[in-house]
Amino acid sequence: MTSAKKIFLSNGGEDAQFVHDIPGGPNLAYDELYASLKQWDHFQLVTSPAQADLIFEIRGTERSAIVESASPDGRHSDVTYFPAFLNLSILDPSTQSSLYVITIWAGRDTTIPKGKIAFTKSIGTLTDRIKAVVSVPAQTPQP
Repeated sequence: MTSAKKIFLSNGGEDAQFVHDIPGGPNLAYDELYASLKQWDHFQLVTSPAQADLIFEIRGTERSAIVESASPDGRHSDVTYFPAFLNLSILDPSTQSSLYVITIWAGRDTTIPKGKIAFTKSIGTLTDRIKAVVSVPAQTPQP
């Protein structure tokens, strides 16, 4: 991965709940990551997987979790919440096999302006993780 020069960024889409809870529309994760990678200027972003050394596939997901909580009067109730995640799969373009996966929390907040700021910070964190992965050479097994 450290020798890759050209990448194709693929939009893996978003879950319906992710689109509802993260302001900015259904292509927000793709658009923001594309802009961040373009600004970093480490890779040439190409228009087709056939031209790429690596494929980066970004997807916004939410996983439901049920939490049992107790109210002050002692009653129990189940609350379902949907934590949002950004999933980036790094794929080999010739085999489509996964080489590496990065999953981070997707920032959001109680208001749209704060949510946009939190999401942009998440994209920055994801870009930093990509930088760390592609800058560290793979370990060669020692005999």
